Amino acid sequence: MQEAAVLDSDTTWDSKKPFKTAKKFPTKFAVDFVTPLKTQDERGTCWDFATVGVLENSYRQQGIANGWLLEDEYMAISEQAYGAEVLRLCAGPPGSPQQVACLLPGNGIWKNTTEGGDASLLLYLMNGLKDNIYPHSLCPYYPDDGNDTSCPALTPEKRTMNPLSVKIKKMDTYFDQVSVKRALLKDRQAMAFTTATPYTTHYYPCIGDLAGEERCNP
Repeated sequence: MQEAAVLDSDTTWDSKKPFKTAKKFPTKFAVDFVTPLKTQDERGTCWDFATVGVLENSYRQQGIANGWLLEDEYMAISEQAYGAEVLRLCAGPPGSPQQVACLLPGNGIWKNTTEGGDASLLLYLMNGLKDNIYPHSLCPYYPDDGNDTSCPALTPEKRTMNPLSVKIKKMDTYFDQVSVKRALLKDRQAMAFTTATPYTTHYYPCIGDLAGEERCNP
């Protein structure tokens, strides 16, 4: 195994201890400042929740360090508003800068739906999103399909009064288990985790019960 920065003990992690170089990772590790678990229900908004989870973790960490929050406090960010803002920013004619940024393989954002997206959209759309991250209390999550852009309380006045602002210095991507573990230990930050979903298309002959399908009548 490659060398990695780990703790003194092989079984526990104390975030206050300094790193040292070793050849194995701890068997247990937990990121601090994690916010409570939330659910996307039956919608394909895992990318949305993953992104918001990272934002909440960062805000809580900085809030406690700078005195904005007490140690047992956190701010819930709206996944509903985030998804709606991404769709708004991705709207545009084919070939426009925002459309190019949103045309990621496998996501449905450019089709005006939050059913499938990517955490990297936060970086690609940073100029538009930096002042458009809103609290959950303003825009609660809709568990049912068909509410991708629903957020009645997000009025133009509320937009101008939004006190939140986000700034991204960089975004790193890791593709293997060792790199992910090393980054978690080194940076002590929450991560948005993505797994590829393979699709295989099977074509059946237009005979029998299949003969009446739309694809069989070009």
